[in-house]
Amino acid sequence: INNNLSDNNKISFKIYGPEKIIDLNDWSAEKRDKYFISERDEYSSAKIINLLENDSSAKAIVFYGGAHLITIKTQKLPNNKDQGFYLGYYLSKYFKDKGGCYSIDQVSIWNNYLLNDMYKFTNKNYAIENSIFNGAAIPKDVQPQSTDASLVLFDKNIRQPHISQILSENLVNCYLDKTSNYKNLKSEFNRAINAGWLDYLSIISGSEFENINNNDSVSVNKAIDKWINWRANNRINFADEIINLSIIKKCINRFENLEYPEAGFYENTLYYRLLDTKIWFSQGATPKLRAKGYNEYIQNYSKPIIYENLINLLWVGTKEEKHKAISYLKSSLSLNLNTAKEWTEWWRNSDYCK
Repeated sequence: INNNLSDNNKISFKIYGPEKIIDLNDWSAEKRDKYFISERDEYSSAKIINLLENDSSAKAIVFYGGAHLITIKTQKLPNNKDQGFYLGYYLSKYFKDKGGCYSIDQVSIWNNYLLNDMYKFTNKNYAIENSIFNGAAIPKDVQPQSTDASLVLFDKNIRQPHISQILSENLVNCYLDKTSNYKNLKSEFNRAINAGWLDYLSIISGSEFENINNNDSVSVNKAIDKWINWRANNRINFADEIINLSIIKKCINRFENLEYPEAGFYENTLYYRLLDTKIWFSQGATPKLRAKGYNEYIQNYSKPIIYENLINLLWVGTKEEKHKAISYLKSSLSLNLNTAKEWTEWWRNSDYCK
């Protein structure tokens, strides 16, 4: 667009984050619920409104999760029945007579549960005004998207790994170098941070899981000291661990030699953290039998498991980890790619992502 506009009329963007800064050291479940139900969206809306009112020539493109487009009072937290308003309500109400708000969602044709059949009429990406369905004769169990418009993408729905699914020394250091920030266990936020990272360290090290009382400062500090010592005595290139499937194999081995409920932690780790898949068996199957299924799975799908984990590692890994990962990928796939972006683009277009 800017190629066809004069220098004085070119479109430019300024990026703002209209979120409220909160004191996580003074954070509780009660304050969290109150914040999400009645404060967060109202505060962010006020920041956006103030920004636009102070510059009459400005327009705003607001990127938020789809729920924030809801314009009616609704239950905002699954475990709290209190209701509140989202961003869509505040902005629509304020700008009703000032040009209004226009909501757009972005959906992938591969997410069939998000998209009705009425949208699936072409094999190209397109934008559509959802108002064209107003008054249309459609089946009673079919509803258009709730937004003003939709961007419909005929793209693959690529799994985006959570940071806790990436195995790297940098992530180990990210926590252990800053543990002093999370010593105040009166903070619910700090307790959650410690719990998540201590689980991550158990997984990445292949160690036995310890059920630590995250409300007890003595237990938490003892665990932190243990992991700091572990780091000092173990220099691991996690690219090697990925290539050899070492962490996954250790987890399967621990799972295999336990019984429920103790085995549950390792099965959830395999399912949610390491493999993103679940091996189905008839009810009552033992961990030993299920472990056999996981071993067969990693044997049959070792290449995509290794490739995906190495490519994820390229985004956050150490210099040594990245070097090892790229060397392995180049050698295995005969491709001369050198960056995380290049390898990610290859992965998303490969047969492994079909």
